[in-house]
Amino acid sequence: MGSSGSKSRKGGNPAGKPRPEITAKDRAELDLKNARDRLRRHQKKLDGETEKMQKQAMALIKQGRKDRALMVLKLKKLKTKQSQQVDAQLLNVYELIETISWETENLRVFRALEEGKNALNDIHKVMSVDAVEQLMEDNAEAQEVADEIGRLLSDQSASADPELADDAFEAELAALEAEFEPQQTAPELPQVPDGELPVPVAGGATAVPDLPEVPTAEPEIAEEAAPEPVLA
Repeated sequence: MGSSGSKSRKGGNPAGKPRPEITAKDRAELDLKNARDRLRRHQKKLDGETEKMQKQAMALIKQGRKDRALMVLKLKKLKTKQSQQVDAQLLNVYELIETISWETENLRVFRALEEGKNALNDIHKVMSVDAVEQLMEDNAEAQEVADEIGRLLSDQSASADPELADDAFEAELAALEAEFEPQQTAPELPQVPDGELPVPVAGGATAVPDLPEVPTAEPEIAEEAAPEPVLA
């Protein structure tokens, strides 16, 4: 018998997990719920007695025992008042239960916010503003060193191979630039006239060009040959 009892007790907690600790809040909430249940049972009992007394008073009136009926009605009135008082007490208990439940949720939110704040503080201990600024400065210096190393390596590679020097590509670069430059054509000039041009003079008149000299001697007239006879 003892061994079976020990086995049953062990079987209730097979994994050996510790039972959750009951807090003062849990005890208070449990006491309130027990009080609520007791008040419900008591009110149900009062309602049943009130209904029973109502029937008893009616029976006494039929029997002509009005004095007894009056006492029963007074007791019924007392039970009715007690039932109403139970309603008020139940309302207070319900309010306390709901308040505890609401405040419990608020406490959980508060603890979550507090844990979040502590987590942020731990992160800021590692990633402070000074640490971030120092990291950015270190990154900038490292980038400058990398750029300087790249420049030195490129200069060294160009000087090691003369064919890769900039001077070796000047002529080829100039030829490529000439191909892409737009072709500029010389403007068409007017043709030069063969003769002399009139020379403008003051007043808008045009000077007459030099004419050949007029001969002073009478020109000789060649004699005309006699016409040949026309045969009939």
